[in-house]
Amino acid sequence: AQMGRFYGVPTRGGGGLNDAILTDAQAGLESMLTLLTAATSGTAFILHAAGIMHYYNAFSYEKFILDDEIAGWCNKYINGYNFDEERFIFEDVEEVGPGGHFLYQDSTMDYMDELRRPLVSNRKDYEGWEAAGAKSLDKVCYDRWTKQLEEYVAPDMDEAVEAELNAY
Repeated sequence: AQMGRFYGVPTRGGGGLNDAILTDAQAGLESMLTLLTAATSGTAFILHAAGIMHYYNAFSYEKFILDDEIAGWCNKYINGYNFDEERFIFEDVEEVGPGGHFLYQDSTMDYMDELRRPLVSNRKDYEGWEAAGAKSLDKVCYDRWTKQLEEYVAPDMDEAVEAELNAY
């Protein structure tokens, strides 16, 4: 990325890469580190950012879903938070006062877009996680990709274009 900036050309790099054999903590932490590093360095195009396992020897649908989550976090990190003066809602701070909370303030819902809702990461307490099936992250990822495939509807394509593509 530094060489690209120096020469004024776009750069391509890898992210989401790992040496893990399973979609486990190793896969997640290595993928987060490599993707965040590529993203914060200013790499223009990050290739192989989803689903890659075991230094390019394997692909995992579960890991693809996990990497989608990681890419969203990286994107939020890079884009940052909006600190416009209007978001400093001093009136609400004065109204709520010390020891209160902002859950019932209209501004809380107005600015909720600043948070990134996770796709697969658990945000429930232990009882909520248990009530939802006590699923490990790889099982949550499995459930997500299989549901996405089941619900996929191919877009309409002009018959002539489809015939040309199939002939090719």
